[in-house]
Amino acid sequence: ITRHTPSFIAHQAPDGQDLVAALLLVDAVRRQRRYTDEIGLSGIIFMIVCTAATYYNKRKISDPDLMSNSLVEARKKIASAKKFDTDWLKIGIPALILWLSWFSFEAYQANFFLFLGGCVGAICGAIGGFMAHRKTQRQYQGIIDQIEDLTAEK
Repeated sequence: ITRHTPSFIAHQAPDGQDLVAALLLVDAVRRQRRYTDEIGLSGIIFMIVCTAATYYNKRKISDPDLMSNSLVEARKKIASAKKFDTDWLKIGIPALILWLSWFSFEAYQANFFLFLGGCVGAICGAIGGFMAHRKTQRQYQGIIDQIEDLTAEK
């Protein structure tokens, strides 16, 4: 067994090992405590949807022919990925708030310290997620600005 650094620590998109680890974590928490099967299943579905959205967006900019295309075409793909990343928050954040509210309710009923730990984890996750989102948006914008500078010179 090799040691795997999760992609969110390495500042990369999630990979298959991250998905498996997240699914196992949700299932382990569900089994350890007296949660309903619905909270575990909904958490697993939420993780799968989030991972699928990440892969969908990453696919736009992971095209091996992206660098051989025209700069205008590359700019369109980067701008599309940036927009999808921003628009995804309109779906992901409300869904996450609903799921975390449900999880918090069940955690509070099972164990107050689990609830408290979940609150601290949610706050840390929100801060880390916001910082990662801002970094990604700045990187997208930097690439777009560079392409615009190159195409303006011609």
